[in-house]
Amino acid sequence: MKAKVPDIVASFSLLNQQSTFGDTPVFTPTVDGLFRVSLYLDFEPGNINNTTANSVNINFTYTDDFSNLNIPTPKSANNSVSGAYAAAEFVKLVAGQPVLISILGFGTTPTTYNLYIIVEDLN
Repeated sequence: MKAKVPDIVASFSLLNQQSTFGDTPVFTPTVDGLFRVSLYLDFEPGNINNTTANSVNINFTYTDDFSNLNIPTPKSANNSVSGAYAAAEFVKLVAGQPVLISILGFGTTPTTYNLYIIVEDLN
């Protein structure tokens, strides 16, 4: 069997943001299938007064054959400059059901973040 390079079917980015936002579609598959969803989030400040880690409350939702699911997204900073979170998840998506992203809140404000998402078709 010959290896196939996955097709990028969606990309999404927000740069230098300081606002929350509700469920926003990133990709809606036209057929059922297997996909890889890659997410990278970086933000600042990462640490408040060198004592409390900042965080970004991000929610990433998709639908498989049986239910709505969330990609686990722990996202607190562990240094004094900035925080970052990266994930690549292998998921089964249902045709016509959107993949949604939202930023629901921050550990402290103001928080500035960059968000990058890529969806690859593995079928």
